[in-house]
Amino acid sequence: MISRLGWTAAILVACLVGVTGSAMGVSEPQRIGDPEVKDLGIGHFRNVVRSIVEWQGRTWVGTYGSGLFALGTSGVQQYNRANSPLLENRVNVLGVRRDALWIGTCAGINIFDGSKWTSQTAAQGVADNVYHSLLVDPKDRVWVGTAGKGLSLFEDGHWRTYATQDGLLDGWINGLALDAEGRLWIASGSKIFRQEGQRFKEEQGSWSKIPAAPTSVACRGNEVWVGSAFGGLTMYQGGSWYRPPNQWSLPAFQVNALTVDGTERLWVGTSHGIVSYHPTEGWQTYRTKEGLVDENIRVLYFAQGTGRLWAGSFVDGWVYLFDPKKDRFLGVMRAGTLVGGTSWATRKRRE
Repeated sequence: MISRLGWTAAILVACLVGVTGSAMGVSEPQRIGDPEVKDLGIGHFRNVVRSIVEWQGRTWVGTYGSGLFALGTSGVQQYNRANSPLLENRVNVLGVRRDALWIGTCAGINIFDGSKWTSQTAAQGVADNVYHSLLVDPKDRVWVGTAGKGLSLFEDGHWRTYATQDGLLDGWINGLALDAEGRLWIASGSKIFRQEGQRFKEEQGSWSKIPAAPTSVACRGNEVWVGSAFGGLTMYQGGSWYRPPNQWSLPAFQVNALTVDGTERLWVGTSHGIVSYHPTEGWQTYRTKEGLVDENIRVLYFAQGTGRLWAGSFVDGWVYLFDPKKDRFLGVMRAGTLVGGTSWATRKRRE
């Protein structure tokens, strides 16, 4: 028998690293990014950075408990339940569709056009009110990964949900990405799926090639990369799965975030730093010496319009901006407070 203390520790680990109950053998999955542990309380995690996006000349940062922050030349502005129509102060995902900001919380989706707020919740047809992933595709359709109830698609003003009957055998959706052919790839709580027409197919492979507890997915050219809570990185190409040759030199096997920048460089956010990969330049690690005060990275976001790479951390909600000239990360915000002024906001875009 496992003691009550043992279960509390296991659940805490599952929540913080993004592991579902199915990966741990627990019948009821824990919400990834929703670390509601009685011993600590939600206040302990209020500054964790959950999402970042650039929109209308500002950088928007979603946190797990402190609401939404907008960073720009005029400083920082906070949106929360007390001063705005924000549905919930836990902002898990962000996206931009038709010049409107989509804000996925733990109580539904807010849509903000800069002046007017509207919302989409389960009452309007989306499968759930808690989300862990959001993707706006080239057709302006919005894909939303829910916390246990499958994948919902917003198209032509209506929602459609994909679940077990569509081949999606795990409804806990952690990451979404489109490959070069326009197919949707899904990192769920325990499996990896790819879109085949109107259905989804589970990727099969040995556990050593497709690790348990996928947390994130990103596409680089004809490659599909998947991050895992326990197993580092894996890559799909030409119908086969591979492990990168430097797997054992990663700073940590807990991979929380992935993104690809404008030079086709893959960026990997781990619990102990950031790693970048490019075929001609190899692998490079960024930790404290390269500007990271907190190395536990939870979010990576590359802005196509400005060429900026952003990262968000776990402890004290650090938000970092990558400086390519100095090859290091600059701390921009900590726990809702700007650090070092706003000179970064007026820099010319990186070509």
